[in-house]
Amino acid sequence: MPQNKNQKPQSITKIVQSPVTASLHKKQSDKKFNTIETLRILLEHPSIMFNVIRIMDNNKVRFINESTLAQEILQYSSKLIDTERQRITLAFDTDNLLQSHILMDKDIYQGTCRLSFQEGIISLFRLCENSLYQELTDTKLKSRLASLWRLQERVNNAELSFIDNDPDYLEFIDDLVQQLSELLSLLKQNIDRMQGLGKDLEAMSSQTFTELLASDQNSNQNVNNNGVDGWDIKTNHLLGNEHKEKMLARISHLFERHIKPTQNFLNHSTRLAKGTNLFATLNNFKQAFASNDKHALSSQMLRYSMSFSNIFVPITEVAHQVDQFLRKTRSALLQSNAMEHFHQKLMSAYDKTLDRNLNKTKIDNNLVKDFDFINSFKRVNKLKDFRVGHSTSYFNNLFTELSLRLEALNLDGLLTSNNENFNLTAVIDDRESIILKRALAMFEHLNVIKLRESKDLTAMLHYRLSDSFSDYCLADLIGACQLMQEKQNNFILKTVNQKAYLRFNDEIYIYRRKKVIAKQSQETTI
Repeated sequence: MPQNKNQKPQSITKIVQSPVTASLHKKQSDKKFNTIETLRILLEHPSIMFNVIRIMDNNKVRFINESTLAQEILQYSSKLIDTERQRITLAFDTDNLLQSHILMDKDIYQGTCRLSFQEGIISLFRLCENSLYQELTDTKLKSRLASLWRLQERVNNAELSFIDNDPDYLEFIDDLVQQLSELLSLLKQNIDRMQGLGKDLEAMSSQTFTELLASDQNSNQNVNNNGVDGWDIKTNHLLGNEHKEKMLARISHLFERHIKPTQNFLNHSTRLAKGTNLFATLNNFKQAFASNDKHALSSQMLRYSMSFSNIFVPITEVAHQVDQFLRKTRSALLQSNAMEHFHQKLMSAYDKTLDRNLNKTKIDNNLVKDFDFINSFKRVNKLKDFRVGHSTSYFNNLFTELSLRLEALNLDGLLTSNNENFNLTAVIDDRESIILKRALAMFEHLNVIKLRESKDLTAMLHYRLSDSFSDYCLADLIGACQLMQEKQNNFILKTVNQKAYLRFNDEIYIYRRKKVIAKQSQETTI
């Protein structure tokens, strides 16, 4: 059967017939719930109201559009059975919410129906969900304190009779106790929310790490598939830094607008321009009640003051933790930006060395001159070689260290029972003794040798040592040349650019000659 042009499709009709506007259709039942039944259904399915409050908080308004509420209800009730879906539909019907006083007002603005929930209902669901709690700002705290100032003015102006049967006095007491109780409750909830801030910081940090890791994996996958794409890698780094900056801005806003004002509000030493601080105001109430023989109320003001003082310690700890987090995060961002900037400069200088210009194959020092912190680095001296001492104190320290280590091994039980009476004795190896005696003999022989002017010191020492020592080697010749250069004071050794040949063990060695010149002849020549 052909469909009428003015008739809408059935699927669209179902969307238009939202649960909020269902009361306008004849198919919907006229059944209504009372306040208790409606509130019970709302609490049985709190996710709807949680999302509604989040939307209002994100938009910074005190109402929600009827169409937005309809979408939330449709999305939530799509997975429920028909009976439960019908109950939610009836409970969130606009007329039912109005007659059960869940809604405070309903108005139409520019063709949009706006719904405003009762503040008590919003506060109830905020109490059920900790993440929905709104932190106290400086304005809210000052407005609370201003209300207490107005009550304080009535006491200072002698407007109260402090008579139990006086209605004005009773209303004053009820108003004072209610304001202090609400303020204490709000501050305690605020502290509970702030104490969980450490978990939020860890969650945000882990979220940042997860996003950076995912971006790196995506960039690596793109590199594997499409080759190296430096632009994508640079973009991922920029996105990571942007996310860090957003996280830092969020925590900074929370610290400056919520944590710090609460800390100042609960500080005993805070001074305000327009009035006394919280504790001075409570002290005035306490003294006023005590002077009029209202000791119970005076003690109650003292307990309120102690309760507010107990909140100051945890809020101070939270403020200290957040302040440290902000400092570390700012420092990390500065370091990351500095390293990223230097890395870009370094890669740019490196890319210039990859050109075909053969005159520029290395990175020049212009990169170093651009950064002052590199110029201020101290030069690291080359490590000195370890030299074994030949003094008596050196060997005494060596033997003492060995004996202490042996005693430590004996205490730890690592030595066997056969070695319990082990005494440290000096053991001399024959080979080392022979080498030492030979070195001493050669040293004495070289000290006896007297130099004379010669054109080749190396050849002269070679022939003399080879005749005197049967086990002569070239290492002895090198040591002898060095010793002659240090010991002879009347002669000067000068290495000239003339080559000579030396035969030893059927091998020929080439070396530069060293001349021995007397100092007097050297001065005469000059």
